[in-house]
Amino acid sequence: MVSAMTENTSALGAYLFDLVQAPIRWQVLRSALVLGVFDVLGEGDSASDVADRLGLKAERTVSFLDALVAMGLLRKTGGVYSPASGAAAYLASDSPTSLARSLLQLGGLRHVGIERLPDLLRGVEQTRPCAEGRVRQLPRGAGR
Repeated sequence: MVSAMTENTSALGAYLFDLVQAPIRWQVLRSALVLGVFDVLGEGDSASDVADRLGLKAERTVSFLDALVAMGLLRKTGGVYSPASGAAAYLASDSPTSLARSLLQLGGLRHVGIERLPDLLRGVEQTRPCAEGRVRQLPRGAGR
């Protein structure tokens, strides 16, 4: 995929910025799933309605819901939010076709320790947190 983009520098630039933005989009979706946005959002609710139902600050909820709109997961018309076509079917926890639980589980597994990749490539010893925030060294090869 990247090799095809190297011929088109504009596409490559967009791809590189997408790599930076992907974790941000995941955290927005993850937050929506954890908070239950797709469980409480009806077919036309204001940000204030959603904030009240979820116990959120209304002024912060607008930006959060707008991020979900920008991601194509919600629609917004005149300050009223509703799920985008098909979003509730996959993201509401009570839907028979819900992927919410699977996405949360996979997202958690996918990112565990990934921030340590440069250290792993340098051969830095792996550490694991212990009780009370202490860190212990693992023998080489123990984390595989």
